[in-house]
Amino acid sequence: MEKLKIKKITKLQNKKHVYDLTVDENHNFFVGGQQVLTSNCDGLSIDAQRALRNTMEEFAGITRFILTANYKYKIIPALQSRCQSFDLTPPLDLAVKRCASILKQESITVPDDQRVKLVEFIKGTYPDLRKCINELQKFSSSGTLVLNDTKNNKVLDLIFKEVKKKNVETLRKALIESEHTFNSDYTSLLRNLFNHVDETETNPDLKRFYLLTISEYLYRDSFVVDKEINCYACLIQLSEIKL
Repeated sequence: MEKLKIKKITKLQNKKHVYDLTVDENHNFFVGGQQVLTSNCDGLSIDAQRALRNTMEEFAGITRFILTANYKYKIIPALQSRCQSFDLTPPLDLAVKRCASILKQESITVPDDQRVKLVEFIKGTYPDLRKCINELQKFSSSGTLVLNDTKNNKVLDLIFKEVKKKNVETLRKALIESEHTFNSDYTSLLRNLFNHVDETETNPDLKRFYLLTISEYLYRDSFVVDKEINCYACLIQLSEIKL
């Protein structure tokens, strides 16, 4: 049986039977009495999720397991089938209000031209509010919110043009040189590329094949170790599409 390797166990203050277990990939398991809470379970590798499934089966009679995740589709079916699912995702409008409230509380100035970009940015990170708030902190370090080209349209234009030219070497170079513009977030890059192709490609037959290919690699993105390689493989696949 596969096992999760526990790196550290910390007893929480003022809690009789609650411990914070740090395991591989820095995911936390909180243990209290006869309950186990796994935080960000969607970030566990497939092997780790399978090991967790085995543990759940072994101790299901005496322990209650509570799993939390931002993205349910990243949880393997074997784990989902052993749980009762509750959707606690806040409505998008409340997520926007929450972010706006934090910016106001921190005295961050939001210029009029940034308000529309702010809503689009929140939509792009939804429902991962923690990531959204961390990114907003970075973009407002000067005291004023500045979200320049949140979808990286210039980068998407460049990459998509190279895809159509079928120049694999130039495509690879353009991708690496543009990493700083999308913070090496290849998952978001693929997601934005999907929207970009949908909005700009005029040939309906090509668009269909392009979108299906990107969707397939977005699905793979949830399981691969190297997301950069997965993204580059997707772009190569796109460049080979012919009618």
